[in-house]
Amino acid sequence: MRRANGQGSIYRIKGRNVRKPYVVRVCTGERTAKGDYKRADIDSFATLREAEAFLAKYSNHPIDWYNYTLEELYNEWYARREKKFQQGKIKRQALDCNRAAWVHLKPLAKKKVRVLTTDQLQSQLDLIAENPDSRGKLPSKSALEKVKSLLSMLFDFAVDHDIVDRNYAKSLDIPDAPEGDRLPWSDLERAKIEKAAEEGVEWAACIVMLYYSGLRIEEFVTLKKFGAQFSEDGRLMALVGGNKSAAGRDRLIPIHPKTEKYWSKWYNYDPSSEYVIPKSASPLSRKRGADHFNKDWWRENCYYAAIDKINAGGGGIRRLSPHSCRHTFATLAMAADIPSEKIAMLMGHSDFKHTKRYTHEDVTDLRACVARIIG
Repeated sequence: MRRANGQGSIYRIKGRNVRKPYVVRVCTGERTAKGDYKRADIDSFATLREAEAFLAKYSNHPIDWYNYTLEELYNEWYARREKKFQQGKIKRQALDCNRAAWVHLKPLAKKKVRVLTTDQLQSQLDLIAENPDSRGKLPSKSALEKVKSLLSMLFDFAVDHDIVDRNYAKSLDIPDAPEGDRLPWSDLERAKIEKAAEEGVEWAACIVMLYYSGLRIEEFVTLKKFGAQFSEDGRLMALVGGNKSAAGRDRLIPIHPKTEKYWSKWYNYDPSSEYVIPKSASPLSRKRGADHFNKDWWRENCYYAAIDKINAGGGGIRRLSPHSCRHTFATLAMAADIPSEKIAMLMGHSDFKHTKRYTHEDVTDLRACVARIIG
């Protein structure tokens, strides 16, 4: 049966033994130099019935993105994410997470979205979990969850544009996360780090400050001086910071007596900066942008650089992630018999409702808690 102009056509490949001989061809809407409409092959099928069913669907609702690769889909989707960011609907951190997760999906970039299966996506996720990065470090569970989340958002986008019928990423299983991010520093390792800090090894003191405060790395590099609490004799007692959740945001961060000199030094390092750890502390850091360090840059160029310097001097400590400092803090706090609700408050991962104003008694109480931690 002859189809009306513009409705497309089906032809069969002859003379060759091919698996999908029925090809759907449609008009592109463009014209040649002679004025004829250009045509393009959309897809091929094993049976005439499959080809006719597809052409009928296409005729009712043209699928402009049908042959999009995963990379093309990501680029279209990400452009819309950037618009949302410009409109203030999502944060810069969300875009950063999306870009970081996309790096892991590059092996699938040239694959057509419509042919990707749950098994293929799961295999890629498993490979990501098994292969260390340039630092020799396996991705954390959090990183794997971000990859799955990105895939799920991309496939929702593909469903909305009739590329696929359902979201094949929702049923993916997150592989077991490596133990590296959940390991605390040992007593011997902490002794070596603290010795290096005393000797002035660059950035070593910051590792000590991290595992005696329980701060996340992003909270650490964006910690502001505003809200600092001082004793009557002018000693720095506590800071106010945190930014991940409602419970952790703007929480009180008491200074452990062992790190008071380090925090005071950093607090006074750059009087012109509103940040405790200002970007001006490193000439290697980019000058443009915010005055605080980018957490990823600081992790690579300061945190891990300090560990490498300690080991170059015969330290022999593990190259644990910054997140291990939080686990070290929690381990030390539990060993010091600090009540669990106090630990939750200090680490900022409970649903405890904080007020924005702190009394002297609040500072004294929480500082007394962390002071119980014996290094």
